Amino acid sequence: MAQVVIMPKQGQSVESCIVSEFKKKVGDQVAVGDVLFSYETDKASFDEESKVAGTVLACFFADGDEIPVLTNVMVIGNPGESFAEFAPSGAAPVAETPAAPAPAAPAAAPAAPAAPAATPHEGVVFMPKNGQSVESCIVSEFKVKVGDTVKAGDVLFSYETDKASFDEEAKVDGTVLAIFWNDGDEIPVLQNVMVIGKPGDSFAEFDPKASAAPAAAPAATATPAAAPAATPAATPAAAPAAAVVAGAPVSPRARKLAEEKGVNTAAIAGTGPHGRIIERDVIAAAAAQGPLTGLAKAKMAEGGLVAGPGTGLAGTVKGSDLKVWKANHTEIAGEGEEFEVKKMSNMRKIIAKSMYNSLQNSAQLTHMLGADARKVQAIRKKAKKALEEGKIDVNITINDLVCYAVIKALLKFPNVNSHCLGDAMRLFRNVNLGIAVDTERGLMVPAVKNANDLNIIGLSKNLKKVAEDCKKGSISPDLLSSEAASFTVSNLGGFGVEYFTPIINVPQSAILGVGTIVARPKDLGNGVYAFVPYMGLSLTYDHRAIDGGEATKFLKQVAVEIENLEVEF
Repeated sequence: MAQVVIMPKQGQSVESCIVSEFKKKVGDQVAVGDVLFSYETDKASFDEESKVAGTVLACFFADGDEIPVLTNVMVIGNPGESFAEFAPSGAAPVAETPAAPAPAAPAAAPAAPAAPAATPHEGVVFMPKNGQSVESCIVSEFKVKVGDTVKAGDVLFSYETDKASFDEEAKVDGTVLAIFWNDGDEIPVLQNVMVIGKPGDSFAEFDPKASAAPAAAPAATATPAAAPAATPAATPAAAPAAAVVAGAPVSPRARKLAEEKGVNTAAIAGTGPHGRIIERDVIAAAAAQGPLTGLAKAKMAEGGLVAGPGTGLAGTVKGSDLKVWKANHTEIAGEGEEFEVKKMSNMRKIIAKSMYNSLQNSAQLTHMLGADARKVQAIRKKAKKALEEGKIDVNITINDLVCYAVIKALLKFPNVNSHCLGDAMRLFRNVNLGIAVDTERGLMVPAVKNANDLNIIGLSKNLKKVAEDCKKGSISPDLLSSEAASFTVSNLGGFGVEYFTPIINVPQSAILGVGTIVARPKDLGNGVYAFVPYMGLSLTYDHRAIDGGEATKFLKQVAVEIENLEVEF
């Protein structure tokens, strides 16, 4: 029976996805787990795998098409089966008995059994999945090269998630036969990275990029009866005629390729839906500009520059060939401005992307308030003395006390202790408290689970442990996920900052910024004023989930809890 492949729905707010590339064409045989097509949302890229074995009977769309979620994309079944009833409205008509499938199927069949006997299955090294929310990792450095002999336990490569770094060790002895990626590449989890085996073993079938190359050539014949299938192939040629749109959206796959090829996306026209710059636009631009020298590529990567005609050997673009790209799209010769180009670290790139996505996908406002800090200062002094006398075994800090007060306030405002999912709210029964930690590698936000079940000593110990694990690089990725915490506290008081605007760690609904303590005048009653220590509090909240009045009441409650805090130790 024919099986329909639909466009998945990735996230509550996703209405449509763009097909980056079809990996299979009409007539191809597929097995369970084979990648049928890759597609993109506005924030991420995915591969759709086949859930059944059979022959591709129909493909209703072409590379670059924007397809509504839950729409029929392909049909898989047995040759000769009917599939016309599955065609989505508006799709080009397709023949129910394609001519190509019958001969194509036997042609592919004999090729399959040729390799398995010689291939070292146990020597395939894939990108591990560290944490439920991790979809890809960046290779920091390969520690071995093709031809090296390795033993089980040897470090093969180091890699990074958005918050932590790891080393991948060899699980078998042997020789490195192939490495499919380079330093700095972002690799989807569970994707083949390298192969270890014996010299002479076959490894081609494990190359994750091998199926992508041949797929582009026969794309025009994927739907023989449909004329629109040929249209996308001609689109890049027409790209120069399209207008360059300032600030045009760029697909994730196109952005990554542009970085690799040294292409300035600000200077090219997008041919995707609504002027979106997609992968084929970058490929066309890279082919047109020619190869770049190392200096030229570095300057291109810095942004704001576009290459003119290359004056180097074979049209190579040199640094001197670059021109300044103005907002009005006029080009003027560069004046040799003195500057240093410094590439962002992988973690810095990921943090920047996360912060940008947060601001783009939530309605953020910040309220600020001061809290009388006399009570927490007195408790801090008492705790310090208790530590010196050996009555407690942990150094309870001002930040620990503030977090303890925040937990108490959150239990009274469940809407703040939540995740905003766009059209729904995730309300937490317990407080999973996130704490911003400054490390040498960048900002990390680990979570302390069920923090409301801890007394002040337990909370202090847990906060210190997750912070220390972040600094050592041993923190669990699951605790670093943006979904691990229900609310986050960021303290800049130690740097002398009074108030600031913290950015929400989406999908969380709010984040509290804690500032330094300064002396401010206060009415003590009966006409008596005095300077008392005040702590700055800054609450950034998602206005989609929390109204201004509720946010103000919560912030005031935090101040009340701080000013009236009672702890036992």
